Amino acid sequence: MTGYPLALLLLCCSSPPPAESPPSSPPPGPAGLSCPAPDPVALVQASYAPYTTRGGPTPDLLGATCWSADTGGRLKAAADRAAAEGGLAPPGFDPLVDGQDWDVTDLRVRAVDADTVEASFQNFQSPTTVTWELVVEGGGWRVRDLRFAGGRSLLGSL
Repeated sequence: MTGYPLALLLLCCSSPPPAESPPSSPPPGPAGLSCPAPDPVALVQASYAPYTTRGGPTPDLLGATCWSADTGGRLKAAADRAAAEGGLAPPGFDPLVDGQDWDVTDLRVRAVDADTVEASFQNFQSPTTVTWELVVEGGGWRVRDLRFAGGRSLLGSL
């Protein structure tokens, strides 16, 4: 019986196991690009890969690109609220194509300035432009907001 109190003491007073260490590499981003992305134009091009592949799976909005911590957090919170209420998560459309559905062709991606990239394409033969506002976060590029025709924006729709 002398070993019992010692075992109890060790059990009660031992430190908890160490927390899991974070992964050694960033999680994969769009089309296998790591997040945060090293190049803003490559980030936008990779984000559109599922949209330009016929018959591919529907992209998940949270995994569609490398969102900034703030924007990703807002998207997740909106999705969680909608799930709890049984509704459709904002923004209610796919912001990468500024529409419900897509048939993206003629994709052109260009840097407007150091932290802005413009994606122009035909969506169901209708000209569409999405302006990507980017930010350096965590050692690379992430998406802060998306802007659409008429002054609308992703963050404004959340």
